[in-house]
Amino acid sequence: MSELALVAAATNPATAPVVIPAYLIYQIIQMELVLMLAQQTARIAAQETVAATVTTAAAPFPVVGWIIGGVTVGMTAVGIGYAVSNIVALNAAKDLIKAGRFYEALSKLKGSQRKTILKEILKKVPKRDYPTFLQGKNQKWSNIVLTTTGTPQTMAQIGCYITSMASALTKMGHISDPTDLVTILKNNNKIASDGTLEAEAFKSFNLTQVGGRDFSFDKVLTAHAEGKIVIVENRSGHFMLMTGIDIDANICVMDPAGVQTFVNPDEIKGVRIYKQT
Repeated sequence: MSELALVAAATNPATAPVVIPAYLIYQIIQMELVLMLAQQTARIAAQETVAATVTTAAAPFPVVGWIIGGVTVGMTAVGIGYAVSNIVALNAAKDLIKAGRFYEALSKLKGSQRKTILKEILKKVPKRDYPTFLQGKNQKWSNIVLTTTGTPQTMAQIGCYITSMASALTKMGHISDPTDLVTILKNNNKIASDGTLEAEAFKSFNLTQVGGRDFSFDKVLTAHAEGKIVIVENRSGHFMLMTGIDIDANICVMDPAGVQTFVNPDEIKGVRIYKQT
């Protein structure tokens, strides 16, 4: 084996020349090159993205570079595909909204997409500013008795439906407060002996009940968007006037009890819808 002699200038004249085998020198050079490459890679990684770093490190090896390049392109394609998929999903949801299929539109989306489509629904189903009336809380109508048999029941106790309708009718300019409505209903014999309302109780206001009493998200949103009066009933039998929806898809309400400003659709068991005739 040939040898390459490296003679170092010894500080001590008595020191003998140092002889290093050529294969060892080659290994030392290899190690130095690897170290330099690692340092360079580290510097690049601190300045660029991981993908760019890997591509740079693989540059001396065309095949590896092609593979890494292909992976990078593939990742980019996946990202573009995801973005396109989002756009398609949003456009499909917007088409469902136009068809009045609000629930279906929301059920297909999550996260930011759901918030985006809810904003579109809010444009179509704007919030309505109804006056706030409370059935109790010592209002001037709170102690009006609605029943004519059995234990007397007052507006404060069972007047949530009448109070909700009074808010809507006041907004429409028919009355000024719940006291006016009770007076009109009694004069027209529209309040039953147990305090409940008779059929077509609001006919004198040219209002007709439509759409049945079963609740559906699409039904109430469509009715509200069309300008109809929507009264929702929660699972405890309490009635509230729908005023719109919020960004979390809750039904906003004017609550005669003064407790809630919105109700989750899952908590609604029934609905009464009135249209102007």
